[in-house]
Amino acid sequence: MIAKNEGLMLHLDIGKIFVKVSQDNLVLRFNDHFYLIGGTWLFLYLEETQEVEYIKEFAKLKNDTAILLATELRQVKAHEAIWSQYVFKHLDIYEDALLKSTGLGYWRRDHDEGKQRWAYPNTAFYSLSLMTSTGYGSMTPRSKWGRTATVCYSIFGIPLMLSWIVCMGHLFAYYWSWMFDSVCCRFLGFWSRRGGFYHTQTSRKQKISLQIKFNRSSARNK
Repeated sequence: MIAKNEGLMLHLDIGKIFVKVSQDNLVLRFNDHFYLIGGTWLFLYLEETQEVEYIKEFAKLKNDTAILLATELRQVKAHEAIWSQYVFKHLDIYEDALLKSTGLGYWRRDHDEGKQRWAYPNTAFYSLSLMTSTGYGSMTPRSKWGRTATVCYSIFGIPLMLSWIVCMGHLFAYYWSWMFDSVCCRFLGFWSRRGGFYHTQTSRKQKISLQIKFNRSSARNK
């Protein structure tokens, strides 16, 4: 009876702890989601506008290069030496701008389809990669404020994510403890009680058979 009461008290304690850890887990999960959504909108605000402006600026440079080449090459003959000088001069300017934009993480997009690197899904994955410290593709902020926000966001986001992971570990630990106490221990207790009943019945049968043999031997001696 005492062992049964102790098992019941242990089961209730595990249940209370499980509920408490579940509540903490929900609070941390809400904080993680709120922090993730906030980081997504922050990086959209800091990087989306600059990306659009940079793409427009680069497209303008490409058009200006084509116009300058067409204008200046009309004034010279195709086989003159100065023709190649004009071409290479403007191509060098365009090449420098292209290499600079590539180093800054420039990504060509199709304006008709509306593709953009710093869109909401990509930015959400970028914010999540900062919280989990896993990294996401080749996305890097171009603006100074964006890089500063990346460092500050990681400083507070990584401990918040680790706290949620630790809480999830406690939740699963208490869950498996509860499962073991509810299922395994009761299953083993049932078989142990059944085994004890079997041994008790066997011992009784052995005693009865021994008593019968003793009575028969006593009757023969008489």
